[in-house]
Amino acid sequence: MYKKVLIANRGEIAVRVARACREPDVRSVAVHSTPDRDSAVVRLADEAIRIGPAAPAKSYLNAAAVLEAAAQSGADAIHPGYGFRSESPDFADACLARGITLIGPTPSVMARLGDKTSARALMRRVGLPLLPGSVEALDPRAAEELARRIGFPGSSRRPRLPPCRRGWPSAWAARPSRARSPSAIPAWAPSNSCSPRTAATTSWR
Repeated sequence: MYKKVLIANRGEIAVRVARACREPDVRSVAVHSTPDRDSAVVRLADEAIRIGPAAPAKSYLNAAAVLEAAAQSGADAIHPGYGFRSESPDFADACLARGITLIGPTPSVMARLGDKTSARALMRRVGLPLLPGSVEALDPRAAEELARRIGFPGSSRRPRLPPCRRGWPSAWAARPSRARSPSAIPAWAPSNSCSPRTAATTSWR
């Protein structure tokens, strides 16, 4: 059991972690930006340490500041909550290097499952069910051919739209930036109707 947990987050999830620490009598350390100094988790935790100004990049996302706070407080574990550094293999590695437990997946698991293409390949290899789609990375033309075979996501608001063959190029270009590298393309709900906007905002999340 951990003796002291540093909570590397803010808001509701940070409060939940601080409350959870109380039941097994584990001490909690809240880190906070300057504007969050009077937040609920700061009042609830056993200790609180300021780690930077308002900008998350200079506080909650500042791995060096979070690790320094852990060392300063003597925390033997860090709970990242969700978002921020919770899915960062590099941060998990940095914790391990300092003898601190990051409560969550190991760095190798984060790295393998953080990429959709490798995650789907791993799932197929171990026999887990997959939604229709590709496992390997596709170029735009191959992705379009596959999408037409398995169907585009439907739109509940505009179910009578015709097939969006002409809208495909703009939909591909407008997909979220985090998905613009070649990746596996899953199909959530096969349908014969979609709009460029639906395809861009739904298919590649």
